[in-house]
Amino acid sequence: MKKYLKYTSIVFMGFALITSVARAEDTIVNPENSIESARNLRVDNRELINTTRGEFRNDIKQERGTLETNVKQNREDFKNTVVQERTTLKDTTTQNKEAVKNDIKIKREELQKTIASKKEDFKNSINQKREDAKSEIEASKEKLKTGLLKIKDERKKETIKKIATNVQELNTKSVNNLTESINKIEEILGKIEIKAHEEELRGIDVNPILNAIASSKVVINTAKDAITNQSGKVYTANITTETNLKIDMGALRESLNTDIKNVREKVKAAHTSVKNASILLLSKSTKINEEIKVEGETTTNTN
Repeated sequence: MKKYLKYTSIVFMGFALITSVARAEDTIVNPENSIESARNLRVDNRELINTTRGEFRNDIKQERGTLETNVKQNREDFKNTVVQERTTLKDTTTQNKEAVKNDIKIKREELQKTIASKKEDFKNSINQKREDAKSEIEASKEKLKTGLLKIKDERKKETIKKIATNVQELNTKSVNNLTESINKIEEILGKIEIKAHEEELRGIDVNPILNAIASSKVVINTAKDAITNQSGKVYTANITTETNLKIDMGALRESLNTDIKNVREKVKAAHTSVKNASILLLSKSTKINEEIKVEGETTTNTN
C-alpha cells in the first residue's frame, strides 16, 4: 500500500511539474507577472495534490472497510458451515452407535440362549447315561456278591465292598467336577464369541477369532462326549482268589484312574483351545473380564 502511495505521489508531482512549465512559458511572455504567477502556481499545485491525495486515501479506506467486511462474512459463513457439518456428523454417528448397540444386544441374547440350551442338553445326556447304567450297576453288585463267596475273612469282605462302592462314587464325583469345568470353559468361550461379534459389528476383521472359536467348539464337544461316556461307566471288581485280592482291587482302582485321566486331558485340551481364542481376541485390543481356568482337578487316588 505504501509503495502504491509513493508511485501515486510521483505522478502528482509530475503533473504539477508540467503545469509549472506551462506557467513558466506564460511568464516569459509576461515577465512582470512572473513572481505572482509562480506563487499562484505553487498554491494551485499544493491544493491539487492535497485534494487528490485525500480522495485517494478515502478510496483506500473504503476498499479496506469493504475487504474487512467480506473477510468477516466469509469467516462467519465458514464457521456456520463447520458447525452444521459437525452437528450432522454427530447425529449420524449417534444413530450408527445406537444401531450397532441394538445389533450387539440381539446377538448377545441369541448366543446366551444357545449356551444355556447346550448346557441343559449336556446335563440331560449325563442323566440319561446314568439312568441307563443302573441295571448294569445292579448286575455288578450281584457279580461282586458271587466273588465274595471266595473270601472267608469277613473283614476282608467288608473292605472289598467299601472299595467297590468308593470307586463307583468317586467316578460320579469326578464326572461332576469335570462337568462343572467344561461348562465354565464353554461359558467363557461364549463370552469370547459375543465379544468377537461385537467387534465384527464395529467393523473389525475377526475371522481368525471366529475360526479359533469354531475349533474350540469341536474340542469342547469332544470333551463333553468323553464326560458323558464316563458318567455311564460301571466298575466291577473281578475277584479271582483271596490271595490276589490286593492285585484285583488295585486293578479296579487303576482302571478308574486311567479313565478319569483320559477325560481330564480332553478337558485341558478344551481349556487350551479357548485360551488361544481369547489371546486372539485380546490382540484386537479387546478386554475380557474373565479368567480362564480349569476347575475341578479331582484326585482319583482311592488308597
